[in-house]
Amino acid sequence: MAACLNGDLGLVKKMIEEKGADVNYQDVDQSTAFMLACAFNDDQHYRIALYLLDRPDFNVHIKDNRGLTALNCAVCV
Repeated sequence: MAACLNGDLGLVKKMIEEKGADVNYQDVDQSTAFMLACAFNDDQHYRIALYLLDRPDFNVHIKDNRGLTALNCAVCV
């Protein structure tokens, strides 16, 4: 999650592809890395969001503690 918040696509990829991090992991607020990436309006976070969205194991139906899905979060920015 920290790599996503920091906009570090290389580290996000490494954590998922080499370390087996769960792309659908939810933090204390039930937010996923995709939801966090969508909260920023810059190129680094946009690339992270696209990378996560393109993963076959990405689940668009997960809800955060506000009841929003990943796609709801993407549309809100």
